[in-house]
Amino acid sequence: MKTILLVIFAAALGFAGAMVIVRRDRPVPVAVAESMPKPLTLEKKPEASATVAPITPAPTAREPQPVAETAQPDAVTVALATAIDTVTSPQVSFGQKQAMWNQLRAAGRLDEVKASLEKLATENPQDVQVRTALGEVQLQKLRSIMETGGDPSEVPILGMQADRYFSQALGIEPTNWEAQFMKAAAMAHWPPGLNKQAEVIQRLSDLATQQDTMAPQPEFAQTYLILGQQYKAAGQPEKATQTIQLAIGKFPMNPNLVQALADVSKP
Repeated sequence: MKTILLVIFAAALGFAGAMVIVRRDRPVPVAVAESMPKPLTLEKKPEASATVAPITPAPTAREPQPVAETAQPDAVTVALATAIDTVTSPQVSFGQKQAMWNQLRAAGRLDEVKASLEKLATENPQDVQVRTALGEVQLQKLRSIMETGGDPSEVPILGMQADRYFSQALGIEPTNWEAQFMKAAAMAHWPPGLNKQAEVIQRLSDLATQQDTMAPQPEFAQTYLILGQQYKAAGQPEKATQTIQLAIGKFPMNPNLVQALADVSKP
């Protein structure tokens, strides 16, 4: 059963792979705004070898005293702070956030990010972006288990924790797109025995309706893609086809939708 859950929950992260403190009113981090995504420099600087400082004459009264330099944060701290700013900023696109998550997962920094996000959540209990990011870091950790062969017993725990954080985010802001989508997309891959399919379809249908009132975004196509797959799995092929066709009309440049239409049209 654990192995099945591992595959199921990890599959929920497939769509994401294809695509310190921040507040709602803070501007987009400079490192993000200039050119996203940028690869993080997450390796620590090598420590300088110990050397004996040469003896220098004491300065005379005429010589100006050197001004002590203010200690600067190291590159690792700066990079991690920028990453946290990125994944919790409402002004950063969904695709840019997913690119940053991929970098953090590849660099093995998810535990550090999780600890920072938990601190932010304690300090700012009503921040929907932080709660959503906490849900996403659980899914990224789950994905890391699949990629590195970690402990599969953690999979169902991570999945449940992610869902709880998404629910908390929606309790703060029910119309938050990212929290709605991530919760439904992850839930779409839960075991059939949990009988979540009808709820997933309803959530995605409501989200598709909400998207029509928002400025179009490339990631909105994913809502229709997963909804079409859910209709097909529920034995409603006509609705599945109609959903994907509607998405193609709205997002004609998305190549995944064409393949999705072929898939849902298969007997």
